[in-house]
Amino acid sequence: MTQVIPLGAFASQRLSIALQDQFYQIVVRTLGEKGLFFNLYRNGDPVILNVACYDRTWLLRLRYLGMNGDFLFIDMQGTQDPEINGLGSRYILTYFTLDEITEKKMLNETLKQRRLEVEFILGSGLDSYMKQIANGLENPLYLKGHRIIATVISDGGDSGCSADVRIYNVSMQAMNVLSTFGVPDNSVNKTKMYLYAGNVDEKPMSLVYEGYITEAYIDMNTAPDISLVVASNTAVLARMTESLPFSYRGEIAVTTVMQQLAQKASLRFNGNGVNTILRNPYLHGSLYDQIKKCAEAVKYHGLSKKESLQFGPVRVVFERVILPKSQA
Repeated sequence: MTQVIPLGAFASQRLSIALQDQFYQIVVRTLGEKGLFFNLYRNGDPVILNVACYDRTWLLRLRYLGMNGDFLFIDMQGTQDPEINGLGSRYILTYFTLDEITEKKMLNETLKQRRLEVEFILGSGLDSYMKQIANGLENPLYLKGHRIIATVISDGGDSGCSADVRIYNVSMQAMNVLSTFGVPDNSVNKTKMYLYAGNVDEKPMSLVYEGYITEAYIDMNTAPDISLVVASNTAVLARMTESLPFSYRGEIAVTTVMQQLAQKASLRFNGNGVNTILRNPYLHGSLYDQIKKCAEAVKYHGLSKKESLQFGPVRVVFERVILPKSQA
């Protein structure tokens, strides 16, 4: 039967509830400006984690998770996505059984045409030979209308988030320039990739991932449908950026240190109210190492699929200051 989940107007909350003879734990939290996220555990084991919450959008959607139902946020006053202040009053989290969903025809089975588009900003470290090959090639290079297969892994771990993208029917010139075979790592990793997604009739497209190329090669195995295979990671450039050691005698706010590190990495910083004080800090290693050590000092760490540096309730993520304009 339909069941309303009792939430309060809190930025982070956990509650236990019985659903169809099983006990579940629900965690709802906000991650700064990124919005509200839903987590579900069964007897302490994760069922699904970090699902973005939108109005009247199913949170599970995957039957193999073993749930005989699904959760849904409903705006009682309109169609706005849920926010902290209205949780439990305006924005109601509701559980529906699969039978109820079927009987009320609440599932939208209409197929929609989706599209993916990719943008590359070529690295500044190309040697003279590669610059000759790239002569006449647009920079930024925006690819749309191609068959694209993409897998984005956003686990919030210290290794950063990654994307594997396969793009078909790219010009040979573009593939040669983007290919990493025989190219020094320091030039390849300065090439940035942006992945956009949306419906065919949707403008503008939504930016779903951005990161630096770690590997790219031309796959001839499927000829004549030749494809460009690209691997990317959000933290690779920070890992390779050398940085002078940082030390401070006495007490200093961790947000002050992080602000300086963010400026070195050309990133925006958001402290999210963290007020931890560091005492006699000494940071060394790459820029990424210093950011990680500083973050671990306050036990907040991790990297997300967008490049922004900010303290959050659970992690530190990367997000660029300025995003390129979509040419969709």
